[in-house]
Amino acid sequence: MIKTWLKSKTMWLGHLVFALGILETNMRFFESYLPDWTKGVSYMIIALAIYAARTVTTKPLAEK
Repeated sequence: MIKTWLKSKTMWLGHLVFALGILETNMRFFESYLPDWTKGVSYMIIALAIYAARTVTTKPLAEK
């Protein structure tokens, strides 16, 4: 129960951070603050790290 709740919360967190990264990148890019659009990319990298951590932690549980 707690494991599935935690997994779904982690996934939503990943989606939220990824969406924030896309939004931030688009806003910065179209306003042509070129040095600042890296902030949005870093959000997306954090989101990918969250996805990776989630898949690494859930696969051993599924195999058992």
